[in-house]
Amino acid sequence: MNTQKLIIRVVYSLAGLLFITSIGINIFQHQQFRKLTALSPEKNIKGVSVNDSYNVSGPAPAIKAEKSNTSKNNELQYHLEAAQEELEMTNEQLAEEQSKKEEYKRARAQLSKSLSSSDPARQKRLRKIFTGTIEKTYDPLFKKLDIPIEEFNKVKTILIDREMELSKLLGPYSSASTKEEKDVIVQQEKAIYADYHDKVGDFLGEDKNEIYRSYVDRITERIKIREYMETVSSEKKIGEEKIENLIDSMYVARKAAYDEMNYEPETISSSDITEDKAKQIMEITARIYKGYLEAGRDIMPPELAEDYKVYLKEELEMEEASLKMDLYLNDK
Repeated sequence: MNTQKLIIRVVYSLAGLLFITSIGINIFQHQQFRKLTALSPEKNIKGVSVNDSYNVSGPAPAIKAEKSNTSKNNELQYHLEAAQEELEMTNEQLAEEQSKKEEYKRARAQLSKSLSSSDPARQKRLRKIFTGTIEKTYDPLFKKLDIPIEEFNKVKTILIDREMELSKLLGPYSSASTKEEKDVIVQQEKAIYADYHDKVGDFLGEDKNEIYRSYVDRITERIKIREYMETVSSEKKIGEEKIENLIDSMYVARKAAYDEMNYEPETISSSDITEDKAKQIMEITARIYKGYLEAGRDIMPPELAEDYKVYLKEELEMEEASLKMDLYLNDK
């Protein structure tokens, strides 16, 4: 984006220099005309002497003007050539930048396709990745459910199956060319979530399913606190009870932010990010993080709360950088 602004500036500079150059040439031609008409045919043929009728000790005024205008034209020509050289360099930089952008786009599209690939080897690797993610995210649920480990492993298998099903939508979504096509895929995603929620509920039963649903509702906060606590030294960590209280408070803060800003969470791909959408995401994220920080200050020790404030600020900056990259790749 900065390169495009630079090109516009250079083009304007070139236009200005060309305009000034044309003025200089016109002035020079006009003065030459005046010089020629002021001389007799004889003097024009013989040339003008230093001791001629001008009665001056230096060069004649017409010669002075000629040299002055020649100097100005040379200077204008120099600036014009320098501006042209800058434009050529900028064009080369823009071409290189555009080439890199296309590479990033292809890599992003290839990633989506690879995640939805039916190749058995890729599916096996993908399932291994999802298994690690589900275990890390849902293992704390085991204590809350208070069920045999075999039953809990069955719950995790259902969740892994869900992620595998969802991954199949990534390729079609990335290749969809219209909003209508993407909306259809989003509805398919919602249907998959609902179907697998029901599968978990049927397996656990009504009472245990309520515990599961409560856990899932707060999954955003659980991930955020888990990632933050991984950066904290063991002597500064807070206990499990305080972590659970903090997660509950953060969840309430997020829901309050949604209500306050009349925000409805939605599924959106990085390829669909626009400037308005990026602005909206940054505004709601900043409001949510403000609530997270307030919740942290109520529960964390002061020193840890200050550290948490720095962590959230860095997370917000990373979110902004990510959105800027999306806008850059989307040519927004």
